[in-house]
Amino acid sequence: MIAPSSIVAALAKMLDLLRSGSDDREQLKGAFRELYAIIEPAGALIAVDMKGMLVDGTPLPHGLPGGAEVRIRFQAHGVGSIRVPPGAKPADLLAVMRLLAGEPVGQGTVESFVQRLPVEAALAIQVDGPRGLPPAHDARTLAHLSTPIGGARATGVASPEAPPSSAPPPIPEAPRQPAEPDPLRDVEVQADLAYRREDWEELLSIATRILKSEAAEKDEARRRRYSVTLRRVLPKSALQHIARAALVEGRRAEATAVLKRMDADAVEALLELLTAAPTLAERRGYFGVLTKMESGTDRIVTRLNHPDWFVVRNVAELCGELRLAGAVRSLSEQVAHRDERVRRAVAGALGKIGSAEVLAPLRKLINDPEPVVRLQAVQCLESPWGRGLAMSLAVRLPDESNADVLRELHLALGRLGTPEAVQALRAAAAPGKGLLTRKPAAARLAAIEGLALAGGPAAAGALQELLGDDDEAVREAATRGLGRG
Repeated sequence: MIAPSSIVAALAKMLDLLRSGSDDREQLKGAFRELYAIIEPAGALIAVDMKGMLVDGTPLPHGLPGGAEVRIRFQAHGVGSIRVPPGAKPADLLAVMRLLAGEPVGQGTVESFVQRLPVEAALAIQVDGPRGLPPAHDARTLAHLSTPIGGARATGVASPEAPPSSAPPPIPEAPRQPAEPDPLRDVEVQADLAYRREDWEELLSIATRILKSEAAEKDEARRRRYSVTLRRVLPKSALQHIARAALVEGRRAEATAVLKRMDADAVEALLELLTAAPTLAERRGYFGVLTKMESGTDRIVTRLNHPDWFVVRNVAELCGELRLAGAVRSLSEQVAHRDERVRRAVAGALGKIGSAEVLAPLRKLINDPEPVVRLQAVQCLESPWGRGLAMSLAVRLPDESNADVLRELHLALGRLGTPEAVQALRAAAAPGKGLLTRKPAAARLAAIEGLALAGGPAAAGALQELLGDDDEAVREAATRGLGRG
């Protein structure tokens, strides 16, 4: 068991280094490792009161090395106790230490201290205010206050240890003002009970009330307190149950609002549910909720490296629906995925994102071995962002053997409408020379459709030439393309 004095000494050393602004990073790292190694295995409760310090309930003697410095930092911030749980994360403990070593903002209060902590640290490490202190106008001494209730000094009668003349005259105690009720504390208790009962409907109702109260709150400091409360009452396991409620018609709006408010944590919970969804209907439901999320979507991209193909496919589709430009690099890494369903989803996602960065991976997918992947890659091409792929499409035309993909190549060239695209379509729509070079009618008709989509003088000129073609279907298609049909 670690001696309480060791905890105080390590804590005082860390605070001293932080306050001195030491540039010796190795010294700082060493001091923090020492503190963390002492506290992390079993946790610690460090408290100060009018009489001194306590560590895990053990009173420490006055004059203990480092004790006075630690008490000063606690009192400066209005902190009475800090409870570090076993297994606390280093980042959370370090955040508390940095804030404790700094100066308070305005009047040092525990509420201000907690609000300035990162949310993760505020949730993991419990910071409470000091025990009740005497009113400022109360002239009684600490020794007088420490006399047990019913003792001689409490009744104004001299104690056996001191003559009556040495005791100060009794001063009537000022009436105590009732503590201001804290509605958020009551809400936390209600939410904790609902969580323990696994009453997720009630927990959703409580979270909804918190959101409404937060929206009506004008004071920014109190709004931050609402944020901390929400994260305390809605751990990830609770968010997963609320996400399931989002699939139920009656509570969909409430559940979606709560999930949007919980941003990244809710995204993580929804992704896990999407991954494990046993039915297509559930997958679509979670997918729909995820598309409504306004923040926290950076966590989606990390799932693109998941070992299960269906997870990567689902996440790729989600990246496309959300048009996550930040996902392009990770999507590009999946263009050679072993499963064609993943590559098809990647092609669709890149097309929906539509930017200069997607051209290189789409160029590879246009030449994918599987027709369904090539078709998806070509179908998504639009102008203006896709114009850089016009030559790649033109080069692909002679090698394409799939009729559906071939037709879509012509239409994509028309949508892009660059001079190179119009030239390729003009050549594709022209009749073959000689019996052995006769072109399939379907390919020529698709090229004419592409010319109609491209528009402009060059495309119109090509269509004009085809009005005298020997093939009646070609003449009719050219006429329609020129707007004469």
